[in-house]
Amino acid sequence: MERPVSLSRIFLDRLGGRRAEDLACLTESIDSTLQALERAGREAWPGVPLSAEAFASHIADRVRTRADVVEAISTMHAADIFLACACSCAIPAALSVFERDQLSRVPDLVRRIDSAAAFADEVTQTMREMLLVPAHGAETGIAEYSGRGALSNWVRIIAVRTALRLRREQRSPGTFLEAESELPGTLDPELDYLKLRYRGAYEEALHVALASLPDRDALLLSRGQAEPDRTPESRDGSSARAIIRYLVALLLRILHAAILRSQLDLVDVMKRRDPLRCPRRALRQWKQAKEMTMSRLLCLPRYVLVGVALFASSGAVRGASSIVDTAYVADAIARGAIIWDTRSAAAYKQGHIPGAVNIDDVGMVLRDENTEDYIALERISALLGGAGIDPKKQVLVYGAKANPYVYFALVTLEYLNAVDPKIYHGGIEDWKSAGRPITTEMTRLEPVTLKLTVNPTLLVDTAEVVRRLHDPKVQILDARTQKEYSGEEIRAIRGGHIPGAIPIHYMENWIDPDARSKIEKKDVSNFDGLNLKSREQLQALYAKLDPNKETIVYCQSGIRASESATILKELGFKKVRVYDSSWLGYGNTLDAPAQNVTFYNVGLIQSKMTSLQRRLETLEKALAETKAGKEPGKE
Repeated sequence: MERPVSLSRIFLDRLGGRRAEDLACLTESIDSTLQALERAGREAWPGVPLSAEAFASHIADRVRTRADVVEAISTMHAADIFLACACSCAIPAALSVFERDQLSRVPDLVRRIDSAAAFADEVTQTMREMLLVPAHGAETGIAEYSGRGALSNWVRIIAVRTALRLRREQRSPGTFLEAESELPGTLDPELDYLKLRYRGAYEEALHVALASLPDRDALLLSRGQAEPDRTPESRDGSSARAIIRYLVALLLRILHAAILRSQLDLVDVMKRRDPLRCPRRALRQWKQAKEMTMSRLLCLPRYVLVGVALFASSGAVRGASSIVDTAYVADAIARGAIIWDTRSAAAYKQGHIPGAVNIDDVGMVLRDENTEDYIALERISALLGGAGIDPKKQVLVYGAKANPYVYFALVTLEYLNAVDPKIYHGGIEDWKSAGRPITTEMTRLEPVTLKLTVNPTLLVDTAEVVRRLHDPKVQILDARTQKEYSGEEIRAIRGGHIPGAIPIHYMENWIDPDARSKIEKKDVSNFDGLNLKSREQLQALYAKLDPNKETIVYCQSGIRASESATILKELGFKKVRVYDSSWLGYGNTLDAPAQNVTFYNVGLIQSKMTSLQRRLETLEKALAETKAGKEPGKE
């Protein structure tokens, strides 16, 4: 039976906007690939009545952010993605298959964590609710399965994570010696006594070592044991950092366990062998135990590499992104992340994302109104702390869609050593268009006392910019308009640009650089033009820049530069820094070298101001005569 609508058409319609237009030339390839994927899925599950339209739309959602769409679709596990899609549509036949083939394996998967049947049942039921029941109008958890790895592996990861979380909730938090306590016991009461006797000393030594770490490293390490995202494939791929932190924590546990066991081996040798009665044999035993210790320690890097490889093969490790979408925001709210609305207090009162906090316009309250540089760190600490915005927790910032002030808030959090901050580029407009709830109720979080520290390597000042003008390892990006760059538009004592700077206006990051003006003029009815360009288009946009060089980004006062700097980081540029004072600081430093230099014609400005003053007086006089009932200009 011939399809009334091709799969590729459904697929492209689901993507929508510029993304669909870019892929229109690949219609035939996409259609044939989708047909092959659907055919393989139906052959695997002939009794699952999933509509072609629902399947094509589901695939579009899974590959929306992928660069090579055809390759992404062709490499999917057809049977698994077909079943996952059917389960997300709540088709009874698919749910039965998933129960039989996947959830039935859970007891075996979690047996090493807890062999009790009641515990396995609890894990299974939790997974049913997490994967198959939609929460608060969102998609079911299984919809997040991308098809890149086997569904069985994906379920296994979730089962183990769920079991560990439930186990932690059932008992008090353990120490770093949990690994040691799980080592095989001995039948020797004296050895067990020695283990217990020196346990505290080893634990104290480990805590001393951890205390010597820098605050940020210790914080990241402690977060390695935090609860991961609901599923191992969150849409922004932020699981990579969490996995790395987990592996670091795991390495410490294995290291401690290996050292403790090796020490016990030595004690065992010395206790069991009297060196006075058989010194050579005792020495030989001691050397064997020492070699065993070294072999254990030398194996640790191998264990870590194997762990990384396992996570990578399962699709869990992916590049972390600071820019997130609507689904991520909803999940972040559910897990208790701090949502920071960076707009003005008036805009916030008119409607905001539920749970979001606000400290008024971020560009106004965190910067000096004259210099437009940051206010004192103590004042920033008081403002953020008073609103409950704690950089030690994950903070997600949003405002108007594509607004550079939101990116300024993100860069500020990074500058303040925040842990894994995120930005919602789509902002309040995308939230509304997705049908998400809006509230006018003000959110107040519990205030926190902050002692903020900064990362000076993220920003650069005027003196350093001047000093590094001729450094071949440094490149400069100007995110201002062409008129500002050429000196035609002056926004400081002088106009022009920093020598050698490459001009790329920050709005060029958008699908339609003129989208903002079109929206203001009501030439368009949506905000799609404010979406970011595809990765390939952005790479072409910044092709003149070398990702391996240090990149300094500036604009007028660091706001627009924050957006472009974040995009460069997303593209993999190694060292990107924002020139905080930007042209306001550089242009007012008259001995700093500049190109296309222009100055204000003070006399011309004075003349124009006088002319405007005369026109104003004439208008005021006419208005007064009109109010008096006289015809303007007549006595």
